[in-house]
Amino acid sequence: MENKRKISFCQAINEALHQEMERDPSIVVYGGEGNIFGSNKGLLEKFGPDRFFLTPIAEDAMTGFGIGAAIGGLRPIYSHIRVDFALIGLNHLVNMASVLYYGSGGAVNVPLTIRAAIGR
Repeated sequence: MENKRKISFCQAINEALHQEMERDPSIVVYGGEGNIFGSNKGLLEKFGPDRFFLTPIAEDAMTGFGIGAAIGGLRPIYSHIRVDFALIGLNHLVNMASVLYYGSGGAVNVPLTIRAAIGR
């Protein structure tokens, strides 16, 4: 049976975030703007400020925060409001997050997801 349901890309992201946060209590979503074109709609109301929170626009620091949170057992999802600023955190991704697993012989995982909006 073919599914004829049509939703926008933002609605699909929002639905996936809600479903995964319900399924896994270790998921936290954070970033520099609350709603990001509707993709984070309802997360604060449903999951509270411990699992969805705003952060300063400090991409380098917030990427490092996400790596530390992931190493500590959380599954962070960091939402950048603009992809061009996401590159500021690239040092953490390339020189820390990407090598921790292999450098630790598989003992350290970094389950970090980074979302970045491109255009509208």
